[in-house]
Amino acid sequence: MVPPVGTTVQFFTKNPKRHFGLVGEGPYAAIVTQVYPTGAVELKVFTPAHGLDYMVRDVFEKSPVPGDKADQWYDPGPYRKPLP
Repeated sequence: MVPPVGTTVQFFTKNPKRHFGLVGEGPYAAIVTQVYPTGAVELKVFTPAHGLDYMVRDVFEKSPVPGDKADQWYDPGPYRKPLP
């Protein structure tokens, strides 16, 4: 399921050195700003690092495949079960 623009989601990164905030892989709060025909989204990611927010593109929903190395988003909304 692709969330509509404006949805708040969690962002997870597999490259924490590229991102600020000292949260490691995440989760980071993010808002969907664009939805692409491929199912990927663009996110405005919010960090706890004094306003060092940034944009990421072509992010897909969190994969259930262990070891997936891509940045991912997850919607923890009330209709979703929490991640293990």
